[in-house]
Amino acid sequence: MSSFNKEQEQAIMTRGKTILVSAPAGSGKTRILVERMRRLIEEDRYEIDNFLVLTFTDAAGKEMKQRLSLQLHEDLADSSIDDDTKTHIERQLLKLPQSYMTTFDSFCKALLEKYGYLVGVMP
Repeated sequence: MSSFNKEQEQAIMTRGKTILVSAPAGSGKTRILVERMRRLIEEDRYEIDNFLVLTFTDAAGKEMKQRLSLQLHEDLADSSIDDDTKTHIERQLLKLPQSYMTTFDSFCKALLEKYGYLVGVMP
Protein backbone atom coordinates (compact mmCIF):
# COMPACT_ATOMS: atom_id res chain seq x y z
CA MET A 1 0.00 0.00 0.00
CA SER A 2 3.00 2.26 -0.39
CA SER A 3 1.29 4.44 -2.99
CA PHE A 4 -1.11 5.78 -0.34
CA ASN A 5 -0.24 8.45 2.21
CA LYS A 6 -0.95 8.06 5.93
CA GLU A 7 -4.43 9.61 5.82
CA GLN A 8 -5.39 7.55 2.76
CA GLU A 9 -4.17 4.35 4.44
CA GLN A 10 -6.25 5.23 7.49
CA ALA A 11 -9.37 5.67 5.32
CA ILE A 12 -8.72 2.32 3.66
CA MET A 13 -7.99 0.36 6.83
CA THR A 14 -10.49 1.84 9.33
CA ARG A 15 -13.06 -0.73 10.43
CA GLY A 16 -16.06 -0.66 12.70
CA LYS A 17 -17.22 2.86 11.93
CA THR A 18 -18.49 5.03 9.13
CA ILE A 19 -15.94 7.17 7.34
CA LEU A 20 -16.21 10.23 5.14
CA VAL A 21 -13.69 10.77 2.36
CA SER A 22 -13.75 14.44 1.41
CA ALA A 23 -11.04 15.99 -0.73
CA PRO A 24 -10.59 18.14 -3.85
CA ALA A 25 -10.97 16.78 -7.36
CA GLY A 26 -8.05 14.67 -8.52
CA SER A 27 -6.83 13.85 -5.03
CA GLY A 28 -7.54 10.11 -5.23
CA LYS A 29 -10.95 9.73 -3.54
CA THR A 30 -12.15 7.13 -6.02
CA ARG A 31 -8.91 5.18 -5.74
CA ILE A 32 -9.18 5.17 -1.94
CA LEU A 33 -12.81 4.05 -1.95
CA VAL A 34 -12.17 1.31 -4.51
CA GLU A 35 -9.23 0.01 -2.47
CA ARG A 36 -11.34 0.14 0.69
CA MET A 37 -14.13 -1.85 -0.96
CA ARG A 38 -11.65 -4.34 -2.43
CA ARG A 39 -10.13 -5.00 0.98
CA LEU A 40 -13.52 -5.24 2.69
CA ILE A 41 -14.57 -7.81 0.08
CA GLU A 42 -11.36 -9.83 0.12
CA GLU A 43 -10.13 -9.54 3.70
CA ASP A 44 -13.35 -9.11 5.66
CA ARG A 45 -15.60 -11.11 3.30
CA TYR A 46 -18.14 -8.34 2.78
CA GLU A 47 -20.81 -8.85 0.14
CA ILE A 48 -20.95 -6.18 -2.57
CA ASP A 49 -24.71 -5.85 -2.09
CA ASN A 50 -24.09 -4.67 1.48
CA PHE A 51 -22.40 -1.50 0.21
CA LEU A 52 -24.16 1.78 -0.43
CA VAL A 53 -21.89 4.09 -2.42
CA LEU A 54 -23.34 7.48 -3.26
CA THR A 55 -21.78 9.85 -5.76
CA PHE A 56 -22.65 13.18 -7.31
CA THR A 57 -22.62 11.99 -10.94
CA ASP A 58 -23.60 8.86 -12.83
CA ALA A 59 -20.17 8.88 -14.43
CA ALA A 60 -18.49 8.67 -11.01
CA GLY A 61 -20.61 5.67 -10.01
CA LYS A 62 -19.86 3.88 -13.28
CA GLU A 63 -16.16 4.64 -12.96
CA MET A 64 -16.11 3.24 -9.44
CA LYS A 65 -17.77 0.01 -10.61
CA GLN A 66 -15.31 -0.27 -13.50
CA ARG A 67 -12.27 0.27 -11.28
CA LEU A 68 -13.49 -2.20 -8.69
CA SER A 69 -14.21 -4.78 -11.38
CA LEU A 70 -10.74 -4.33 -12.86
CA GLN A 71 -9.07 -4.63 -9.45
CA LEU A 72 -11.05 -7.74 -8.50
CA HIS A 73 -10.28 -9.38 -11.85
CA GLU A 74 -6.58 -8.65 -11.32
CA ASP A 75 -6.79 -10.19 -7.86
CA LEU A 76 -8.34 -13.35 -9.30
CA ALA A 77 -5.19 -13.79 -11.38
CA ASP A 78 -3.01 -13.59 -8.25
CA SER A 79 -1.74 -17.09 -7.49
CA SER A 80 -1.21 -16.26 -3.81
CA ILE A 81 -4.97 -15.85 -3.19
CA ASP A 82 -6.62 -18.99 -1.81
CA ASP A 83 -9.50 -20.75 -3.56
CA ASP A 84 -12.14 -19.68 -1.01
CA THR A 85 -11.22 -16.03 -1.53
CA LYS A 86 -11.28 -16.46 -5.31
CA THR A 87 -14.75 -18.02 -5.12
CA HIS A 88 -15.93 -15.12 -2.95
CA ILE A 89 -14.47 -12.56 -5.39
CA GLU A 90 -16.14 -14.31 -8.34
CA ARG A 91 -19.52 -14.13 -6.57
CA GLN A 92 -19.03 -10.42 -5.89
CA LEU A 93 -18.12 -9.77 -9.52
CA LEU A 94 -21.40 -11.39 -10.59
CA LYS A 95 -23.31 -9.04 -8.25
CA LEU A 96 -21.31 -5.92 -9.14
CA PRO A 97 -23.50 -4.72 -12.06
CA GLN A 98 -26.54 -4.56 -9.74
CA SER A 99 -24.65 -3.12 -6.76
CA TYR A 100 -25.77 0.18 -5.26
CA MET A 101 -23.19 2.66 -6.56
CA THR A 102 -25.37 5.50 -7.68
CA THR A 103 -26.06 9.19 -7.31
CA PHE A 104 -27.59 10.76 -4.22
CA ASP A 105 -30.67 11.83 -6.16
CA SER A 106 -31.20 8.39 -7.76
CA PHE A 107 -30.97 6.77 -4.34
CA CYS A 108 -33.46 9.22 -2.82
CA LYS A 109 -35.83 8.74 -5.77
CA ALA A 110 -35.71 4.96 -5.34
CA LEU A 111 -36.41 5.30 -1.61
CA LEU A 112 -39.40 7.55 -2.23
CA GLU A 113 -40.76 5.25 -4.93
CA LYS A 114 -40.54 2.26 -2.60
CA TYR A 115 -41.38 3.82 0.78
CA GLY A 116 -42.91 7.21 -0.02
CA TYR A 117 -46.33 6.09 1.16
CA LEU A 118 -44.92 5.97 4.70
CA VAL A 119 -44.37 9.73 4.65
CA GLY A 120 -47.35 10.65 2.49
CA VAL A 121 -45.52 10.84 -0.86
CA MET A 122 -47.20 8.82 -3.55
CA PRO A 123 -45.36 7.68 -6.70
